[in-house]
Amino acid sequence: MSDTLLLSALNLDMSDTLSWSAFNVVLAPALAMLLGSSFALWLRVPDKIQACMQNFSAGLLISAVASELYPLMSPKSLTKFDSTIAITVGFVLGLVFMFGLEHLTEGDDDEEEEKESPRDRAGSHAAASDLSQPMLDDMESRIALSNFSATSNSLKDVVGQLKQSITQGDRDAIDSVVHAASLQVHKAQRQLSFTGPLTARELDRMTFHCGELEAQSAKFFGKSTIPEHRQALKDFNSILEHIHEHAERKKFCRWKPQPLPEQTTVFSENIPWTLVASVAADGGVDGLLIGLAFAASPGAGWAMSIATCIEMGFLGLSFCATITNATQSYTRRAAVVALPPFMLLIAGIAGTHVGEALREIPAVFVGFIGFSIVCLLFLVTQELLTEAREVGGDNALINGMLFVGLLGGILLEKIVG
Repeated sequence: MSDTLLLSALNLDMSDTLSWSAFNVVLAPALAMLLGSSFALWLRVPDKIQACMQNFSAGLLISAVASELYPLMSPKSLTKFDSTIAITVGFVLGLVFMFGLEHLTEGDDDEEEEKESPRDRAGSHAAASDLSQPMLDDMESRIALSNFSATSNSLKDVVGQLKQSITQGDRDAIDSVVHAASLQVHKAQRQLSFTGPLTARELDRMTFHCGELEAQSAKFFGKSTIPEHRQALKDFNSILEHIHEHAERKKFCRWKPQPLPEQTTVFSENIPWTLVASVAADGGVDGLLIGLAFAASPGAGWAMSIATCIEMGFLGLSFCATITNATQSYTRRAAVVALPPFMLLIAGIAGTHVGEALREIPAVFVGFIGFSIVCLLFLVTQELLTEAREVGGDNALINGMLFVGLLGGILLEKIVG
């Protein structure tokens, strides 16, 4: 009896030690996210610095996947066939999960001015994703379909014009028709979503950016070389695209926090719960991945923890900025913003225990690792590198940060491995 009690106490003590170790390893990215969230209260990071850190973070994550996670998918206790099946299942589930998260956040607003107002039966509510906005009633559906019918005819006409311009071989004419078609597509999307008119706040912001556009256009006359004109044109186009984003309401982006709210801002007090759930799930997946890696190898766990710190810091910055622009209540802000780091901590501890338990079931463990790799690489390829390229373009310094991140990941593996 005493031996049984002693063994139980020993197992409990080992479990507590494991939980404490897991807590320590996921604490760094959780604190990084909270730190980023606190910064969102008074600052925004310039686009070029964001692009540099996106590439650097992408390099770190790619290096961590290659050096720490990939070797875990080939345990000696599994045959090649079994490991192949487990990896394939994990990859498929990871793709389904990440594309699902992307779909959930597709309609979330990305700019402070683009608030969702309470739904108005006259038709002035803002557009959102199908999962986050109420269904249209019968009257609204009839109006939307009627408006779309006329626009769809315009789209058919544009196709004819495009064929004609292609036959003529005029590059400018083709470009003009393609942009006209895009205009009709955007118009049709707004009609089917029954999007209301622009608010006074949105118009004010676009007027402000139009002033920036006017100032930028004046710089064309002060340049003398082709590179200078190219840069001026690039800056002009960047402002123009930003104005277009105001009109189209882009989805939430972890690396592009909204501007700080002004004193005259009227808060909607509508927390975007779909976004909150997706960011919390994102934090949970990162924590699970770190925990699984730590269970397989403490060095791998610490490498993954450090590699995700930058990414989680910027996610906290952007997420907190979105919540700050949604509600004036400091209590609600704090509670909502603390949820993803909390999920990361809990999932990290759970992932470590799951990894320990799955040592006897290596096929399932490999499937979890495959799932986690897809989640990380999806983030790298679909968000970090894509957005960094949009800002950095051909800038050698910004693009070179990807390889600095790769080197950093390799050196990190040498240090903690």
